[in-house]
Amino acid sequence: MDKQIQRTHNRRDFLRIAGASAVGAGFAPGILAGTEETQKVAVGIVKDSSVKQAVRDAIAMSGGLDFIKPGQRVLIKPNQTGPVKHPATTNPEVIYEVCKLVGEAGAETIFVSDRCVGFFTKGLMVMRVCGHYEAAKDAENDLGGDVEVIPVAFHEAEPYLKPGSPIWREIHHPLAKHYIEPDGKDVGIRQAELLFQVDHVINVPCAKTHNQCWFTMSMKAFVGMSDPNTTRRYFHTRAGRGIRGVPGKGGRYTGPHYGTEADTTPISRYVAELNLGLTPALNIVDGTAPIYEGDHVEGTYTKADVIIASRDRIAADVTGIALLRSLGNEERLHSMSPWKHPMVVHAQEIGIGVKSRSDVTVKHKGLDNIDVLLGHMA
Repeated sequence: MDKQIQRTHNRRDFLRIAGASAVGAGFAPGILAGTEETQKVAVGIVKDSSVKQAVRDAIAMSGGLDFIKPGQRVLIKPNQTGPVKHPATTNPEVIYEVCKLVGEAGAETIFVSDRCVGFFTKGLMVMRVCGHYEAAKDAENDLGGDVEVIPVAFHEAEPYLKPGSPIWREIHHPLAKHYIEPDGKDVGIRQAELLFQVDHVINVPCAKTHNQCWFTMSMKAFVGMSDPNTTRRYFHTRAGRGIRGVPGKGGRYTGPHYGTEADTTPISRYVAELNLGLTPALNIVDGTAPIYEGDHVEGTYTKADVIIASRDRIAADVTGIALLRSLGNEERLHSMSPWKHPMVVHAQEIGIGVKSRSDVTVKHKGLDNIDVLLGHMA
């Protein structure tokens, strides 16, 4: 068989079986998503011209890295949209500092991994262009010989998997209602097997607007963790048909531009359900130079020197949306509360994270306009 399948019958059986099989297979207990109970969560948001200090302070405010135990394997997932540099991809300085902190916390093996849009593009080439390869290796060198930092694309990770493991794991989750064919067939979600063979996943996206989903941060990052030949193709062929694209800078076609809530709702629901595959231990949103308007590769950005961190994906993304709203006038983002965005709403419905602003404790440092930003979180 070329794939590993997790089949489920109902929510109670799923949670029971998933927890038992995660422990039995040597995976981190609770790594499968859709299991969180709503509780007060912390978001750390820090503005500092020192990337190192901003990353360290934001992580500390979010609860720290005490979940990492000596000798564990940790995967750091940046944004690697393609062979393009920051700010379209995660700031290499942020990746370096996260690697350093994870190594200092006790991790023995650290993977830096993503899948770029060009699936057949060699992953290491993309990582070199983004600066993530050098950042990973610089961190390894500075951590000393006891920590190995391995930059590798998800689709090239077979050497680091248990013998006989597939590259992609197929997950059938009872709450993934949009991955069902009209005839009732459950098509499943295929996500990178490497995600399930580490003890913790740390999600490190960058704060950007997006043509289709309006924003791309912690939850949207799961598209990069998924198999483009099945999962990604599935929702792209079913969401947004007939919606016209707009030319970007230099006439480059940027894909369909979803301008209304009705446009973005289908794809936002598909993306939200990708988050049912697993729960990151931590989400660190790179807001050092957010793209606050336009295309997610060539849009308008500014130097903001901000890092956002939270163990809750919804809390991290709503804070990130508030940052984008405070920086620019993208009409779509200002047309509704972040809590009303279809991706956030559906993620709440399927148990991905917090339910409301009252569930979030915002800890902050260095932001002169913090009242403005908090106002945009409402």
